[in-house]
Amino acid sequence: MKKLVAVLLVLLLVPCAGFAFAAEPEKDGENAELIAVEDQEMAAFYEIAATQMREYYEKLGYTEVERPSTFMQVCNELGVSSDVQALASMDIDSAPADMKEDILAARNEIIFSADGWYADKAGIYLVWFDNAKKEWGELPKFSELFPGWDLPTVVNESADEGLEVFG
Repeated sequence: MKKLVAVLLVLLLVPCAGFAFAAEPEKDGENAELIAVEDQEMAAFYEIAATQMREYYEKLGYTEVERPSTFMQVCNELGVSSDVQALASMDIDSAPADMKEDILAARNEIIFSADGWYADKAGIYLVWFDNAKKEWGELPKFSELFPGWDLPTVVNESADEGLEVFG
């Protein structure tokens, strides 16, 4: 009886293991195709969302206003100095180690001063609106404003301290 149970378990587990291995891509090309499909799906999502938002705000009588959608437009709107722009634009990978922190600081100054953007591939589409002026506009993707830059990470130091609820 034990042998029969053992054989049945093996027979049940072999197809599961085979399926798990078969599900993994075998070539980089397959991964590239998957990414291309995801990019196409996201592009279609953004197009549908943009159309729906335009129709919605148009019905409400809002005017669409174009926001800065490039790095230079953001810098000009914010009045960022040419020195900070140049530092932020440096290739961080090839920069000397002692400059990397300054490059990140310059980038963060611009990123966090910008009026709005959203992370790519987040599955969202964001707009801003002003009810008083009856204006609205699309927010740009992070990669459109800051091509080649990594999303900033924010460290919440107070979260490390913990919170005592019951004393």
